[in-house]
Amino acid sequence: MKVVVRTDSSDTIGTGHAMRCLTLSRALRARLTGDGYHLSIVFASRVMLPGLAEKLHAYGMETLDLATILGPPPANDFAQWDKDDQIRDVAATLQLAGPVDCAIVDHYGLDATWDRRASLCKGPVVVIDDLADRQHHADIIVDQTFQDDGDRYRMLNKLGAKHLVGPDYSLLNPDFAALTPGPSSGNEKARLLINLGGACRPAQTTAVLRAVAAAPAFKAFDTTLLTGIQTDAEAAKTLAATAGTLGVTVRHFVDDMPSFLNGFDLAIGAGGVSSLERCAAGVSSLILVLADNQRAFAKKMRQKRAVFSVHEIDAFTTQDADDFLAAPQDKHSEIATYARALCDGGGTGRVVDAVAAKLLRSYQPKAQAI
Repeated sequence: MKVVVRTDSSDTIGTGHAMRCLTLSRALRARLTGDGYHLSIVFASRVMLPGLAEKLHAYGMETLDLATILGPPPANDFAQWDKDDQIRDVAATLQLAGPVDCAIVDHYGLDATWDRRASLCKGPVVVIDDLADRQHHADIIVDQTFQDDGDRYRMLNKLGAKHLVGPDYSLLNPDFAALTPGPSSGNEKARLLINLGGACRPAQTTAVLRAVAAAPAFKAFDTTLLTGIQTDAEAAKTLAATAGTLGVTVRHFVDDMPSFLNGFDLAIGAGGVSSLERCAAGVSSLILVLADNQRAFAKKMRQKRAVFSVHEIDAFTTQDADDFLAAPQDKHSEIATYARALCDGGGTGRVVDAVAAKLLRSYQPKAQAI
């Protein structure tokens, strides 16, 4: 049994699309392996950050470089690609991947043109999206953002499809579901995490560090900066030097995010998937918007009282930081409660249930012993 995953990552796109695909892929493989099937998973991309490719390989995922056939993707990574480019893209994906039993696509540039041709595979087409701004032809759509106005994909997808929408379907490490959130204990100071995502620019990170360190309330915290998977050695060295002068500890990318987050009292971080991780860990947080696709969801989280405040990263000030750090503990406890209620960490399991059911209904061979 084989699944192909079509996604890209770059300095512009970031790492979130590929990381949530990896989370889903690992959980799906674990489920089907437990049911007696052998599942191979291949990630097909036209652009992939090197550090992310290494991580995929470490988890036993294959990777395909579509650029060898198609060249680099269109310059505007967030716009829909034209029809001819999508047709060439899906043809190259299926050609290089070989026969597949399921296609998972997480890409703003691809729409029903790509989905419809991917449906030539023997099994379901699964789309991961959060924009709802284009037509799809998918068996399952997963969108972990809010849906307050009915099924917004009803007119954007084929009849009979399953739409898994809202934070209940957040693609997070399944260990978040078993987490018992709580503040750090046994420390003289409260613990603060700064985590600006997988591909945040070093200059932006440095500016945020300096703004936070200048806040009068900063001295009350033991602060850790978590750098992203794509932070190169030179940038890491520069950030470590800056952090050191400010009394901030630096950690590089961590795999066990549930356990790591559970040790912090407050967090300042990017929007997107990482904001949902903080919710699942029950950590009161301040969101910095790094990309256009994070803005609406972050504001909805604020309306739901699941985060303290939301700011554009380039407009973030020391006063914003101090307002957050100096807020009363009961305020942060209230936010943490709303955050955990918003996202319980069990979304990946729910998505895997739906995808596995569709996949197994279309898969013909009997289960093979592993």
